[in-house]
Amino acid sequence: MWINDADPDERLTIMSEQNLWNGSSGLLRWNYQYFNYTFTQPGTYGVYIKEEPRARHQIIIVNP
Repeated sequence: MWINDADPDERLTIMSEQNLWNGSSGLLRWNYQYFNYTFTQPGTYGVYIKEEPRARHQIIIVNP
């Protein structure tokens, strides 16, 4: 689960490097809005914030 804890007017879009969801699904327009995704397949996944290209990407590892 990702939660927008930025300024109330700052829009954030949670993106999957593997295109597991589309940008509109991961769009967090308001403060405290959240996006939830359940990884069901083993693997290594990359997640990033579209509006913050210099921010460190999150790596999620799902074990079998």
